[in-house]
Amino acid sequence: MTQAINIPRCAVYVRVSTDHEEQVRSAGNQITDIPHTISESGKGTVEGLYIDNGITGTKADRPEFQRLIEDARNGKFDYIVTKNISRFARSVVIAVQYIQELKALPKPVGVYFMEERLDTLQPGVDFMLTLLSAVAEQESRNISEHIMATFNSKIDQGVKVNGSSAFGYDCITDANGKRTLVPNADAETVKRIYKWYLEGLSTVQIAHKLKEEYGIVKRATSVTKILHNEVYAGDLKQRKQQTRGVRGKRFMSPEGETVVIKNNHIPIVSREDFERVQKQFEESGRGRFSRDRHALSGLITCGRCGCTYCRHSVRDGMAWVCSSYQKTYNQDPVLCKGKKFKTTHEETIMRLYEQAVNFLCYDQENTRVSHFTKEQDRTIKQVAEDLKTSGAENTIRNWIQGIQIGTETIDRLLRFDFTFGVSVVFQTHPQDTRYKDADCTIEVKR
Repeated sequence: MTQAINIPRCAVYVRVSTDHEEQVRSAGNQITDIPHTISESGKGTVEGLYIDNGITGTKADRPEFQRLIEDARNGKFDYIVTKNISRFARSVVIAVQYIQELKALPKPVGVYFMEERLDTLQPGVDFMLTLLSAVAEQESRNISEHIMATFNSKIDQGVKVNGSSAFGYDCITDANGKRTLVPNADAETVKRIYKWYLEGLSTVQIAHKLKEEYGIVKRATSVTKILHNEVYAGDLKQRKQQTRGVRGKRFMSPEGETVVIKNNHIPIVSREDFERVQKQFEESGRGRFSRDRHALSGLITCGRCGCTYCRHSVRDGMAWVCSSYQKTYNQDPVLCKGKKFKTTHEETIMRLYEQAVNFLCYDQENTRVSHFTKEQDRTIKQVAEDLKTSGAENTIRNWIQGIQIGTETIDRLLRFDFTFGVSVVFQTHPQDTRYKDADCTIEVKR
């Protein structure tokens, strides 16, 4: 231990793979024992403590590990002290890569492994480090294979092995350790969702109805998943996803490799209703021109690159994103030229649409209104009436020909083109990012 202990500036790195009680206790021991051992010599000082809890060592993208490496690059300490090689990394590639990088710094930073008593700055340790790292990686692989074998055995017995409970169910563990799904208070909401869909409501309308009438916040995509989940008919489908290798990515299992156990638990909806819902989805052509297709889909185009906007969920609701910008964000070809409104909130578009109809019907301040024909005037009044009775989405489907966001020269611009030859153009103030305050112009197409 002398090599690392006698170095004035040390950093301590602690990692445990899970948040199980024994591992939490192990982390606590490392946090206490390692700094104590360093300070005992009277020469070493702890300059930083870096702790990754419940994170595998097979990957390098651990928050505290990355902070540790960055601080080492910045020269904040001379040595990293950790319990053993497997705490530092369970991958030969990762261990060797970072050890070599630390040694190659202008002022080399060493790593000291307490249990192995290895100092990476000492000559002749590279072979031993590679060998021990390989052992740690193989150990991780053996653990992974053992866990997977246990899971597969339980799956074949009809035991729910992992994953959170579906909405409407609690996962109860009995005296024998078997996990079973039991309906809870949310089961009534699931029944309503199925009932409303069979009555003809779209998933968007169901999500809105849940929020307005029951205060339950569910996105349309979440409603769709509920309507497709066989668990509500009493079936348990497992091994939906698989992982290749210790550090592999998860992928959807081929249909033949999934395990479906019929009548595994108490159903919330009847099998007949579940199958009717699936058939109704197929008949509605979901995925192309389905009942769940949003009114704005295919209507919004980018005035800078000409691409359509796509709908996405964001932290505070739904937003529309230029598809060109989205596709090329991490690549290169031709990025969308827009800088301010590559992403536009849906509430902004809907609010300005209603404001556009109001501008058409009334002489608003700061608005230049061109002359309408009598036919256009009658149509405008009809749009306003439909907006009151049918709602914004239905009115968009009936009366909007297209929506354009921005131009090559003006980014803060949004144009609504109505089917009867009138455009309403909003240009926002520079300091406003949500179109709350905008100048409006109405143009009549010649």
